[in-house]
This record gives sequence, structure tokens and C-alpha cells, in this order.
Amino acid sequence: MSKYDPHSRQSRVSLAADIEALCERALFLPIQKEGTKERLFAREVPDTDGKVRVLVYSTIEGDETRKCGKDAIRVCAVYRGRDGKERGIASADRRVNRTGTTEAICERVIDRMRQCWKATKTASKCSCGAPQFKSKKGRLVCADFHWKSDAEMAADDYRRPQRRRYYGGRDYAATGAYASGRW
Repeated sequence: MSKYDPHSRQSRVSLAADIEALCERALFLPIQKEGTKERLFAREVPDTDGKVRVLVYSTIEGDETRKCGKDAIRVCAVYRGRDGKERGIASADRRVNRTGTTEAICERVIDRMRQCWKATKTASKCSCGAPQFKSKKGRLVCADFHWKSDAEMAADDYRRPQRRRYYGGRDYAATGAYASGRW
């Protein structure tokens, strides 16, 4: 048993190889996701028509894990809604800190994978059939936002990037003050 040392390249390479082997044994396939540098593994949950899957954000970049400690290996369950976007099922979100031996880290990763898998199988369902998750206020919410029409969801997507540019009722992007930094 070797203790994981984030400052040792050999230790980072060894952990990366162990995580990849673990994911392969658990039938998690490597996938590409826009905006992520790290290696990502996924496995679809059966009987969900490909709408629910468990993801492992491995912290592996190249042939080694990242150097140090602000991030962790994340395991989460996601649901692909009717708009085609994936949303996390909050009750299944799990983190694995890279501390201790490499064997202990891998054991915690597989444990989190199993917890997420179980959470997807036991999650309560909405009347529309989509899984429910707990909101920040603690209420059960449908992951498919079925109370919104397709037009309302599209309008939310259209407005979302612009909301950050408003302050005090003024559109600083339109006046040019936002781009020049005078706001």
C-alpha cells in the first residue's frame, strides 16, 4: 500500500492508472464533454432510455491526476431533460478527496459510484416520469421542469447570459460601459 503524494509525479501517474482500471472494470466508458479538461467516465443507467447516467470526473489530465488539492474526484448522476441538457440530480452528488493510500482512494471512488447508482434507482419520480431532486429549499422538484412549456424554457436560455449585464435597471452592454469597464 502506497500513500498518495500529490507532489510526486509517479504517485499521480499510479493513481490515474488505478482510476482508469477501476472505471473500466465498472463498465464506465471514457467520454468527451465540452468545457472539461479532465478525463470523464460515464455509464448509462438501464431502463431510463439513456436519460440518466452516472459520471466520474476523474481529475486525470494527460497520464496523471492534477497536482494538488482544491479539487476532488467527483461522482454524480445526471438526467438529460426534454430540452437535451443534462441536469445534476442533487441527491446523488458525491466527492472523493485524494488523501490516504491509492487503494483507499479507489475504494472510496467505487463506493461513491455505487451510492450514485443506487440513488438513481431509488429516486422518487414525478407524475411525468422524470426523476425528482431536492431543491436548495429542500422541496422535491421535477428534473424535467414539466411545468414550463418548451417556449418558456427556450426564453430562459435566451435571457440567461444577458442577466449578468444588468445593474440597477440599466443595460450596460447597450451603452458600451460594460465593455469598457466604466460600470
